[in-house]
Order: sequence, then C-alpha cells, then structure tokens
Amino acid sequence: MFQSLFNPDSTFFRFTGRVLDAVVLSVLFLLCCLPVVTIGPAASALYYSCVKYIRRGESGAYRGFFHAFRDNLRAGIPATVVFLLLGLALDAGFLFFTMAAQAAGDIWPLVRVVYCVLLLLPLSYLAVTFPLLSRFTFTAGGLLSTALRVTLRHLPAALGAAVLLAGSVILTLRFLYWGVILLTPAVCALVSSLLLEPVFRRYTPKEDGGDGGYRPWYLR
Repeated sequence: MFQSLFNPDSTFFRFTGRVLDAVVLSVLFLLCCLPVVTIGPAASALYYSCVKYIRRGESGAYRGFFHAFRDNLRAGIPATVVFLLLGLALDAGFLFFTMAAQAAGDIWPLVRVVYCVLLLLPLSYLAVTFPLLSRFTFTAGGLLSTALRVTLRHLPAALGAAVLLAGSVILTLRFLYWGVILLTPAVCALVSSLLLEPVFRRYTPKEDGGDGGYRPWYLR
C-alpha cells in the first residue's frame, strides 16, 4: 500500500505535483504582475501554462511560463495599458453613480445596479483577451479587435469567464490572509479554460489540435 502511495506514477503524486505547479505558477504570475503594465502578458502565460502543463500533464511548466510571458510582451503590454485606462474610466463612472445614489436618491441606486451589471461586458472582454493571446499571435491592435469579436460571438462563454474572474478576485480579497492568493490565479485560469478552450479550438487548424473549423483572417 505504502509502496504504491509513494510511487511517482501514482495518482497521489500526480495530484500533489499539479497542486504544487498551480501554487508556483500563481506565484510567478503575481511576481510578473508587479510592473503593472505586464499584467496582461503574465495572465496570458498563466493561462497557457495551466492548460498545457496542468490540464494536459506535460512537463516543464515553469520554463514554459517564462517563455510564454516573454513572447507575449510586445502585444500584451499595450493591450494592458488600454485595459488599465478603460478600468480607470469605468471606476470613475462607478464613483459618479455611487455619489449620485447617496446624494440624490430616487432612481440613482437602481442606475448604479444596472451599471454594475453592465460592467460584466468589459470584464468578459478582458477575460477573453489574454487567454486568446496565449493561443494565437497578434499585434496589439489585432489582439484587441479580435478579442472583441470573439467575446461578442461567444458571449455566454465569455460571461462565464468574467463571472469566474470576478469571483476569484472577490474570494482572494476576502480571504487574503488565509493565503488563497497562492491558488486562486491558477484555479481561475484552469476553470476558465473549460469554457474558453472549446471556443478557441473552433479557430485552430485541425493539425494543431483544433476541430478543423473555419479560421477567420483576423485569427492569425
């Protein structure tokens, strides 16, 4: 029994190895986010690594993370700046509606609720953009335009990824002192991949592991 338990090929060892990979990849992601403008490339590298090395069980997760991070810097940094500016504008809108609801009352509290619900749309756009970068090669403009088209075309999957992203952020902040931040980034990427990978496979040539579906000109 103990011999099989400590066998490197046992289910126990494979499971603990993947949990360790998830923790290390989450830490690498957080470290690579520190310059702020590299959040996008870090998110793309995390998604890529979680799909390839944790879901598919391939080896070399940490080396693969840095390789993907480096490859995605050129398109990922400008896209990150765009999302940061968009986030500041949307945050300003939230503050406006919050102050209006507190000062004027009437219909403004309802308007603020509607505004918060509508925030799921840009969050869906964000939740698709950097995983998409992990699968295809883009310029920054091509990434942003293509991600918008994919988000609108596959809105249910994008909304699901947005809810997962928002839930992960809230969970991390709520239980920050419990150390959940060491797992939530990788877990969020893994669960999101269950929604997004079927979408991405539709645009991937069959010889590259896709379903052989039509690949539009803007996904190249």
